[in-house]
Amino acid sequence: MTTISQTNASTSTKADKDEVKWLLENETAYRISQQTGISESTLARHKKGNSKLGNMKMDNAIVLTKLAKEKRKELAKKAKKKK
Repeated sequence: MTTISQTNASTSTKADKDEVKWLLENETAYRISQQTGISESTLARHKKGNSKLGNMKMDNAIVLTKLAKEKRKELAKKAKKKK
């Protein structure tokens, strides 16, 4: 299981709203929380639209962007293996 902490956010300074949105649409708040340390309630608010993605803390957005990119890479690898 991939674990990305908020302390690792400083290694990358780019947040990508589209990546964050994709991650929130394709993973449960519980699983993302377990992998990032971001509270499940915070993630649930963003998933439900109660909090706008544009208002997300930058550190959280960076961590979620990094996780989304890793998840997409994993999916691409699995898709190649199936071929």
